Amino acid sequence: MEPRRIAIALTFLLVASAGLAQNSDWQIVKGLHFGARISVRTTHRSLHDPCVFQQATDDGLICLYTTHSQWVPASTISFPRADVREVRLERGDGSNAALGAGIGAGTGAALGGAMAQSGKKAAAAAGGGLIGSVIGGWFGLEFPILHGPVIYRATPGKQTHTPKHDAGTQASLAQKGRTRQP
Repeated sequence: MEPRRIAIALTFLLVASAGLAQNSDWQIVKGLHFGARISVRTTHRSLHDPCVFQQATDDGLICLYTTHSQWVPASTISFPRADVREVRLERGDGSNAALGAGIGAGTGAALGGAMAQSGKKAAAAAGGGLIGSVIGGWFGLEFPILHGPVIYRATPGKQTHTPKHDAGTQASLAQKGRTRQP
């Protein structure tokens, strides 16, 4: 393929992907399948709240907030549509855990090898890499690095309400520092 055609094809793909990310069609959110992993950004939070999609109506979005902790119960979160700034699909836990494990293994191996006495560097690097991969995998699960595409972005200036949470959600989110204090 000649360079000009490649440039045109890449430009088309770039414009098409930018158009998808700027989509303000709420019907896409309403059409998500039950159980889809999403994250929601609201007018009151600059971070995304990860959750499992339950339902969307013309008035808002309902999803299930879960963690990887056995001590924090799952709870339902309701986001009024007027507050939703952005909805994005999220990747599965496996890709984030694998990336975290890889980063942790490399860091652990480098630190283990650097801190060991000569003659024991290989064993220390292997042990450090193993420990680093476990810690990095956990961090990858709890703090996702890779995100999926934005499927909805609200037009600016239309959001005015506050997210409504049930009592269990307020308690579990407060433990993680994810609620706004009045």
